[in-house]
Amino acid sequence: MATTKDQQNGATEAHLGPKAEAVALALARGRSYAEAAAEACVGVSTIKRWASEGAFARRVRAIRSELTNQALGRLSAAMSRAADAMLELLESNSPQVRLGAAKAIFENGIRLREQTDVAARLDALEQRAKGYEEDDR
Repeated sequence: MATTKDQQNGATEAHLGPKAEAVALALARGRSYAEAAAEACVGVSTIKRWASEGAFARRVRAIRSELTNQALGRLSAAMSRAADAMLELLESNSPQVRLGAAKAIFENGIRLREQTDVAARLDALEQRAKGYEEDDR
């Protein structure tokens, strides 16, 4: 059970306090407990206690997911530029450069296609499983 001090600065089931939120952000960004403790001015033992609580652990995962989605968005934008650069390499005067670009395009295209197919199949299976769960109710 959280103490009054923990409720003001740390984690409660409904809401994270400002210090716990700062620690959650630091941990989601890959900081160690000691680094997060120093940044948020809390003890490592407090962070370990918070980390064992469901609300705090869920918040760290949620922040990490947000950060990952932001990074994926940036990478997606850069992928268009990278694809343009690869297509330009197909026009190179060097046969080795053209071959390397062609191989990279084929290999990455095939890999992307496989991943897209697997994702679609997984979505279909999840929808099917969801239907079975609803039938069981």
